[in-house]
Amino acid sequence: MEYLAVSIVLTSPMPRIKFIIRGDVQGVGFRHFARLEAERLSITGYAKNRIDGSVDIEAQGEKIVLEEFTRSIYIGPRQSIITEVLITDIHEKNETGFRVSF
Repeated sequence: MEYLAVSIVLTSPMPRIKFIIRGDVQGVGFRHFARLEAERLSITGYAKNRIDGSVDIEAQGEKIVLEEFTRSIYIGPRQSIITEVLITDIHEKNETGFRVSF
């Protein structure tokens, strides 16, 4: 997978983005990794496994920290093998914290 420079073009003061991460991303600590990164960066949202073997993440925060979070997601935990990352701008939600769903 080729890594690209990350620049998010969002106008909201607290943008929210949805990631779908594909590859060998379940059973390797990806959701826990995302939670630790989100907590470090004060990002709200969630991470959950999808039935198709991918991981779904929604993340909300300031643009600069979302860019750093996105770079981390492209790298993932050491055990993961990422083959595709889809990113979509979505509507903001009023929430606190970052949770891992099962």
